[in-house]
Amino acid sequence: MNKFKSILSSIDETLNSLPEWNNLSDFVGKFPSIWLKLGNFVQQQLIQAQIEQTEAQYQSPRTLREKRYYTPLGEIVVQRRAYVTPDGIKVKLNKKRGLIRQKEYVATLKSRNEFRTRMSQMYRQVVGRKNINTVVIGDGAHWIWDMAREQFPGSVEILDFFHLSEYVWAVAKAAYPKKEQKQKDWVKIQQQLLKKSQWRNVLKNCQQLSRNKKYLTESLTDLERYLTNNQSRIDYQAYLKAGLMIGSGVVESSNRRVVTQRLKQAGMHWSKTGAEGVMALRAAYLSHSNRWSSFWSRESTIREKLA
Repeated sequence: MNKFKSILSSIDETLNSLPEWNNLSDFVGKFPSIWLKLGNFVQQQLIQAQIEQTEAQYQSPRTLREKRYYTPLGEIVVQRRAYVTPDGIKVKLNKKRGLIRQKEYVATLKSRNEFRTRMSQMYRQVVGRKNINTVVIGDGAHWIWDMAREQFPGSVEILDFFHLSEYVWAVAKAAYPKKEQKQKDWVKIQQQLLKKSQWRNVLKNCQQLSRNKKYLTESLTDLERYLTNNQSRIDYQAYLKAGLMIGSGVVESSNRRVVTQRLKQAGMHWSKTGAEGVMALRAAYLSHSNRWSSFWSRESTIREKLA
């Protein structure tokens, strides 16, 4: 609560320190970062409260453990307890899932071919000659899967579950306009079926809807085509069982961290060359490898040679 009050106080102080209320440009420039901090705090508190509510059902806590998550509002840290179970000490709410232990970013405003080249170079740099299993998560864009087949043959291809859910939501909204609860119920059923890899049952449910409206017909056609074209990438039950991620949320948040936070602040204007350079630097800075320090070491060596 003290942190919450501190953030609100910071907003109030910034607003009241402006020389003129008629000109709020200074406040507009500072407010987004303060607002993100507030959102991050509220998000963390809500998640922590949910964890504690669930943990209250169990007994004999052994130890308290921290868990870090990366979200569109920034990193959050929650605490969970380990419990004694017949199978040993386990953490409740800890479903099997993949963990990202190392992140390497690539960013460019140039063509897809340029992005493909940079991705290939980064992949070889990180992986080297190791024999690893590669997973590619993407939306329905053909160029993503073309690149996956070309550069990562034999990789596991996963259609982003949340992009697919947008198509499901479009059908629900067209089928049940102004009936939010019916929309939510229909979407929930379809998502449960999809996570069980029963996408054909989703198609059957779509066929039961009356196509008496143009928008509904279009939405149904789009969803059916999306499922059919990507049927080799929607075995979500197998992916989840293997502990793989089925959503590209971490990539979406990376877009914000690498690009938006630095290049899209209020009043900023960039040349294409300048933006490209800053994106490359920020991608190196946020990556887990030594790319950032290596870059400045090379720059220092070049300057010494020129001096």
